[in-house]
Amino acid sequence: MTPTPNLAARFARWLVRSARSPLRAWRMVLLGLLILVTATCAIWAVAERYRTAGTVPGLAQATDFVYAPFLYLAPQFSLADAAKLTLPEIIARTTGPLIAFLGAFWLLRQRLLLWLARWLAAGRMHGHAVVFGQGGSADALALASASAGEAIVLIDPGLPDDQDREQQLHTAGIVCLPAVPASVAGASAVVVWHASDADNIAAAAALRSGHSLSVGEIDVRVQSPALQNALLQSPDLMLDKAIRLRPHSLSGAAIRAALANPAMLERAVERGQPRVTLCLWGMSEALVWAAETALRQFWSVRLGAPRIVWAGLSAETALPDTVAQLSRHARAVFGAGDQCPEVSILSADAACAAVEITCHLVDAGDADATLAQAFALAARLRQAHADPAPVQPVLATSCAIGPLLASEKLVFLPPIIPGAGVTVNTLRSRDADQRAAEIHLAYDRQFGGGGTAPASGRWQDLPETYIAANRAAADHLAIKQWDAATSGLEGEALIEALAEAEHNRWSAERLLAGWAPSGEEPRDNARRLHPDLRPWAALSEEAREKDRGAVRS
Repeated sequence: MTPTPNLAARFARWLVRSARSPLRAWRMVLLGLLILVTATCAIWAVAERYRTAGTVPGLAQATDFVYAPFLYLAPQFSLADAAKLTLPEIIARTTGPLIAFLGAFWLLRQRLLLWLARWLAAGRMHGHAVVFGQGGSADALALASASAGEAIVLIDPGLPDDQDREQQLHTAGIVCLPAVPASVAGASAVVVWHASDADNIAAAAALRSGHSLSVGEIDVRVQSPALQNALLQSPDLMLDKAIRLRPHSLSGAAIRAALANPAMLERAVERGQPRVTLCLWGMSEALVWAAETALRQFWSVRLGAPRIVWAGLSAETALPDTVAQLSRHARAVFGAGDQCPEVSILSADAACAAVEITCHLVDAGDADATLAQAFALAARLRQAHADPAPVQPVLATSCAIGPLLASEKLVFLPPIIPGAGVTVNTLRSRDADQRAAEIHLAYDRQFGGGGTAPASGRWQDLPETYIAANRAAADHLAIKQWDAATSGLEGEALIEALAEAEHNRWSAERLLAGWAPSGEEPRDNARRLHPDLRPWAALSEEAREKDRGAVRS
């Protein structure tokens, strides 16, 4: 449950928003009325004095009427004569100082309101999120979160030098600070969102050791799949002093949401293909995530092992380390049949001519280049095939381009947009982990050995590598349900087929996480060697029963 921001946090949000709000019409009207009333009463008072004295003012005395309103702009201290004042003098004496006071207040109010908001953020706010950025790296996350009603404090050293950025953030209700305040203990969430993965890890580790935090975890942006996989194998770094570092990748999350479902398998079945073959155009981080997700998820009773094709790269191009690790051990772990996943590189011409491609994913780095390549590829596929495989671009922008891709002749899938709709609350939501935690609990009860097994124990205390493994298992449930509904198998035959697919899926997930088969040697967690990384037919009955139990539960 997300904590509710306290009154100070909500008030600070209102303060920064009010500080940047434009001058309201009612303020101008009020100031104009005060000026009009003061000037009228001051002139009226001068006229009354001349009338009482029986003097007709001449041209020389006309300046008295002009100068009279200015006499009342400052407070009047001649209280001894108050009883002798006329009504217009009383009114002018009251309204005149209000003009000067309100004018000065409206000129200084922005600085005053922003100072007050920063003072509240320095230790009096509770239930808010503190987001650390650098050079605007966290602006999009902070703006989306503030638009969703969340109380956000953004800490970015570059903000004082960019007034336009600061104004945009203030207008959204974001309290901006150039440095870490004296205390962040009241924050309900701490997010480190710099542009560099190395900076994020270093900043998060420094926060954890150098500040008193009330949170149980720090959310950290880690875009690189290779670094994320390395962090998963570093439990001492990820969990220290009861504060866990939670790595997040916008590209990885978007790819997971797009691919971790039966849609691509259904497409392969409709096209009469024996397996899902994903063709990747580019070597971006998003496409590496796509390759890993496909190799983890596209395991089915109805189809063979997934295949990844990188298109348009030279044959000497090095594959990502995780994918290379799986390819290196694929035959030993899966055998030589259709249950052995494949990773290969094809020329652009060969990839366009291939009829076994299920979908083409395109990411050229920036949105313009990606769209240009996606359209060129779709046109080329339409020319080469009567029923071309769809093209799905990966775009780093959330602009509305849906109508551009709604072509009757060119076949596109909706673009994958990393970061679209992501806020601090959605980033920290554990709803998606509920099923993964249930899978872990079922495993722990059956095979945990009372907490002695490496992957046993409480969910919140699990090393990040096992949390990721349970998430992958939870993502695959939709494919298992699709298999059960469409494979035509029933009873124990279905259980056995699903168990074999589950073993293959688990093997692929472990290989991508850096594990390797141990052969006949026992399991070695330090070296990440596992004896069950072998084909289904070579598994012991005890190991097979684990997979059957996982499918039944």
